[in-house]
Amino acid sequence: MISLMTSCSSEKEARKIAFFLIKKKLAACAVYHKINSIYMWRGKMESGNEWFLTAKTTAAKSKKAEKAIKKIHSHNIPFILKQKEKANKEYEAWLKRELK
Repeated sequence: MISLMTSCSSEKEARKIAFFLIKKKLAACAVYHKINSIYMWRGKMESGNEWFLTAKTTAAKSKKAEKAIKKIHSHNIPFILKQKEKANKEYEAWLKRELK
């Protein structure tokens, strides 16, 4: 199982990405929540509210899902973290069934 994580500029954007991934069967589920971010941008320290999205997918679909996130995302350089995970076997079986 792969978790793809990204920070989004708004709840609307996080929801849009999540819906797209699930509708296209590139992810079986997604969760998002509000976060506070501090980062450097063009030599200046910035801070603000963002939305953190985690989408669960399979290794086989992770590259297409990542490509979709990049296409939809509003950031010039979106943060996308791809992490291999091990969940309980029932959850992983459900995820694979949903993405067939």
